[in-house]
Amino acid sequence: MPKEVAKTNTQVQIKLLNLTEQYKYYITIIMANESINLIKWDTTIDGKLSDASMEEKLQRMGYHSIKYTFSPGTDFPDHTHNVTKMDAITTGKFFFSMHGQNLVMEPGDIVEVPKQVVHNAHVVGSESVTFFDSTKR
Repeated sequence: MPKEVAKTNTQVQIKLLNLTEQYKYYITIIMANESINLIKWDTTIDGKLSDASMEEKLQRMGYHSIKYTFSPGTDFPDHTHNVTKMDAITTGKFFFSMHGQNLVMEPGDIVEVPKQVVHNAHVVGSESVTFFDSTKR
């Protein structure tokens, strides 16, 4: 059964949807008919978060990943991609903006980045970010 929480004064709805046994919780932030799809790490399903376990989860989702380390101060101005991607982090904090919405990714977060959608991002704080750039196999 989906659980829903709505903040109508900001036109933001957060829905926790039961997807599959592998991906139990899926959080969607919806604003102005555009959305940022965010998958949160769930230790009861995914186990302990590590680079290896994140890569394994992305593989189960059908994605091939390349791991990067971004230093504090790393900034990615507005850009697009020719394919839909999943971006994930296992360390640090990563500001992400798309569809006029902002969020700060934390370790274990996975964000879907649709093809040809303008977005930007940057490392938050003084800790490096371990980042997985993932595309469909």
